[in-house]
Amino acid sequence: MIITLNKIGVTTLIILFWTKLASADMALTESQTDSLKCNKASCYVESAGSFLLTAKINSTVFENNGIFLEDITDQTTLSIQIGDYIITKFLGQANKYKLTKSSVTASWIESQNVCTSFACDKTKPFTFTTLTVNGRISGTSTISISGKNLSTETKNGSQIYGSKILAELCKSSKIGATFSKPATISVNGIDLTTILTGSCKQQSKAVKKLGVSYNLTSAKTTSKAPISINALAQTTLINFAGSYEGTYSGTDNGTVTATIANDGTISGTGNSAIDSSYQFAITGHVDASGNVSLIGSGSAGTATFTGNISQGMFSGTWSGEGVDQGAFQLSKLNSKPTIISGVVSISPVANSNVTVYSIVNGSKGIALGTGTTDAQGQYSIQAGFYTGPVLVEAINGSYTDPATGNTKQLKSILRSATVSANGSTIVNITPLSEATVFNASNASDGLVIANITNSILNATNLLGFDPITTQPIDPTQALPQSATKSSLIYAGQLGTVSQYLAENTAKTLPLAIADFADVFKLGNFNINPYITAAANNYGANDLNINGITSNFANGNNMMATCSHVLWCTGPTYLPLCSSKPVTKCVDPNNVVVNGICVVSNSTPITPATTLTKQWTGSWKITFPGRANPSCLFNDGGVMTMNITQNGNSFSGSVIAEGMEARRHSTCELVSVFSGNGTVSGTISGESVTFSMDPDGVTFTGSGTISGGIFTGSLIKSSGGSGTFNLH
Repeated sequence: MIITLNKIGVTTLIILFWTKLASADMALTESQTDSLKCNKASCYVESAGSFLLTAKINSTVFENNGIFLEDITDQTTLSIQIGDYIITKFLGQANKYKLTKSSVTASWIESQNVCTSFACDKTKPFTFTTLTVNGRISGTSTISISGKNLSTETKNGSQIYGSKILAELCKSSKIGATFSKPATISVNGIDLTTILTGSCKQQSKAVKKLGVSYNLTSAKTTSKAPISINALAQTTLINFAGSYEGTYSGTDNGTVTATIANDGTISGTGNSAIDSSYQFAITGHVDASGNVSLIGSGSAGTATFTGNISQGMFSGTWSGEGVDQGAFQLSKLNSKPTIISGVVSISPVANSNVTVYSIVNGSKGIALGTGTTDAQGQYSIQAGFYTGPVLVEAINGSYTDPATGNTKQLKSILRSATVSANGSTIVNITPLSEATVFNASNASDGLVIANITNSILNATNLLGFDPITTQPIDPTQALPQSATKSSLIYAGQLGTVSQYLAENTAKTLPLAIADFADVFKLGNFNINPYITAAANNYGANDLNINGITSNFANGNNMMATCSHVLWCTGPTYLPLCSSKPVTKCVDPNNVVVNGICVVSNSTPITPATTLTKQWTGSWKITFPGRANPSCLFNDGGVMTMNITQNGNSFSGSVIAEGMEARRHSTCELVSVFSGNGTVSGTISGESVTFSMDPDGVTFTGSGTISGGIFTGSLIKSSGGSGTFNLH
């Protein structure tokens, strides 16, 4: 959550999800509290919250759906998802883990250091998630997650720690709004699902502080959510889905065709080879264990078919009226599984958790499979033999932000959808694919095939390519020879999204994507001047090493200065622009810092060039002795700094060779030695200030970083000056 100063005082948000815990039930409680932090000149909001999720499930529920304790190993995956919140763990990764013949216990703890001061110069440990599992071969198994979150503003910008589940939902909803969110517990890809439903209550009031009016809100919601015991079976049924054909034999013989739907419903027809005029209709179902029950109805009467499905074979016996009986056997026509693959990218998002879902009646259905992206953001997930519309979601993972060069975490879900998953299916996941899902899901009837199709078509007509099936190149790397015009344009658009977020700091990624969704919906690149400016400014950004600019910029609905670039094809993408675009800020009060339009005197953008490394080079300084000011010390030689940067602050160690020791009375040089000490400071843009104390002697320094060179001046407080040059 990006904090904006639109609240004051202390606001408490409580969200309660409660159920009577029986054989398979879930309960979630969540609270969120905003408190105002002020000094004499300004205020900022700190938002703290916590949640507790518990699920109590009778072991027979797991066993009836194919989950047995003897199949649990340290490679077993546990995944829990509620709305946009998802956590996926391997048992072997647990902080504590014990597996016996009758039980499994495990716990995971996630923590990090958080800022405790406005300047973010002090931190403390913050445990934001604790997940525990207590499973038994008989009786009730318990899964619980406790979590905390903290969102606050510091001198270095908004800081966000931990995760919320549904805390923001009521906060942003209208009074009396109702909602439904799916919740899934998955063990080794087998899902147990429910729907959390609830209603919101809100209170709001206007308060004035420091001459500024703020709007206070508080909200509360309750929900009940019994888990469907049969929900686990749906994943198995999807694996049976498909078309089958074969023969029946006995007192009559002929051919049979049948189709199994994703819910296990079977329909088909049979044709007699003995009497070509005789046809019969087939109806029935298959259960999660593969047991088949069918009725054949025709002019000659009815027949009952019973059997089993295993490994794509559908076989059994049949009996009709009187003495008619025999056997049947059908084979699946398409035994190839459905495999969903693609890339998760703003730039490629590594180690992102990706889940493929069915879409049922315009809503997200059950999970068909899960996976994790590799270092290039690629994923591939087998979705059984499911065919039809799918929704693919990605959360977590890290990427290099194209506009700032900073490493960021994907904390908001990105989605993509297609209406025809079948066999090998490409589904790329980006902010622009999320914009198409956003528009489709907010249309009447939600994610139905027509809405998904229209939303993708609107984006395709505007962009010139399909944002779901087209794979963008990495905007932070040099162009590969395999790049196409479409993949090049796509990369420029991802850079534009990044630039838009950097220049509009009140926007979160979901809010920014909603703005891009409006562009697709209205079919006009120029409805949002801030998006247009971001497209132009990314073209001018030094981190845009390929010089690409997206077609969100002004000019022939293609781009600003360098429209010819987008038509390049082939392996040679040499200087892409004859002239570089000039960064333009929409707001007159904004200035350009590191290629980003920011509010004048605001917190600087963290530089893309990090100080974290070992810097080595030369230094020299001349200064008078304290006891004998006429005695000049000429320190200098090789200097080495080992620095670790955290935001706009850094610290580390320094070794300064060539420090002199002289006699106070005569100024005679006694020795030359190396001084060890510490170094710390801050960085703003390319400007660096620091202090260091080799051998206990304090020096202050200031300099700049450019082209990998760290250079500047040194001053000793008692007098004297010098220079340093490190790389």
